[in-house]
Amino acid sequence: MTEARNKPRGELAELSAQLQNLCTAGKRTEKELRNAKKDVFKKVINYMTLGMDMSGLFPMMTSCANLSSEDLVLKKMLYLYLTHYASQTPDLALLTINQLQKDCADHDPMIRGLALRSLCSLRVANFLEYVGLEASAGCVGSVVC
Repeated sequence: MTEARNKPRGELAELSAQLQNLCTAGKRTEKELRNAKKDVFKKVINYMTLGMDMSGLFPMMTSCANLSSEDLVLKKMLYLYLTHYASQTPDLALLTINQLQKDCADHDPMIRGLALRSLCSLRVANFLEYVGLEASAGCVGSVVC
């Protein structure tokens, strides 16, 4: 009974537990893991669009997404989340720069464009030097510039 009292309740706690479970995924196939991540990411984006504060999930969202493969839908949802909450958590947003830079150099033009758009949409003052470097590099490699 005391465990039930100490267990946090609510949507944020539930999503946090689900993301933690996904980050330490045990014996799941890649497809099952990808589908589970999509479901959790959809819930987070849904609550985010309803106006609920999901910024507490920022570290778990980024670490869980870094484990995923080259899934465009997951990347779109993650980048939507990042651009929405980067201004609220600028120190944690620095963790995403490396992934965005890697995606700006991807062979797929959809991923390159999505990463470049997301990098340019981050509303944090420290990112100006990264955006300038990636914007010039991204336009050289892409067809539509």
